[in-house]
Amino acid sequence: MLTFKKGFHQLKTLGILVLAVSLASCSDGNEITNNPTDSASTPPASSVNSASSQTTDSPATVAIPGVKDVGEITFRPASRNTSGFFDSINGSNTSRIEVEKATPLTATGWAVLTNEGKTPDSVIVTYGNNNSVVAVAPVNLNRPDIVKALKNPGYKNSGWSATFNSSALPAEPVVLRAWAYNAAAKEATPLSKSFEVVLN
Repeated sequence: MLTFKKGFHQLKTLGILVLAVSLASCSDGNEITNNPTDSASTPPASSVNSASSQTTDSPATVAIPGVKDVGEITFRPASRNTSGFFDSINGSNTSRIEVEKATPLTATGWAVLTNEGKTPDSVIVTYGNNNSVVAVAPVNLNRPDIVKALKNPGYKNSGWSATFNSSALPAEPVVLRAWAYNAAAKEATPLSKSFEVVLN
């Protein structure tokens, strides 16, 4: 829930949200794309291609399983246990990415729930201190490298991929983060690595 306060910064933030809602009303909604890949040729960590990714046009169109509002989710601080890794954006693992406006962005990585020995329900991709959601990705891509590294066959399909339009992001540079989401507990745990995205 947004609380309106006086000041230029708050008015600017409100203007960005109004723009996002306007863009959402013009979009076709969510679209799931399936691009089958050969699991035997799946490259490790930083360059996994999408086999099933959630495509999102703007933050207002993103649905998170089990909740009506992102405020219902507890975003936990990073822990010593590995929850996964945010591998790349558009195939690059460079920490700062410059892209043109209205360009599709594909975020990839892997995620696990170490305390439960299984994969999370999904991965949430956010930006900003308020964790504005830009994409929710299913965790279902084959990652034999993770099974081998963590010695747990339950992590076989721990890969994820999410594609969304850069128009879902504000004009100023933002840091994208990815979270392993446990729908039953309504908890999100951060994955290692984040990316700064700059729109040109």
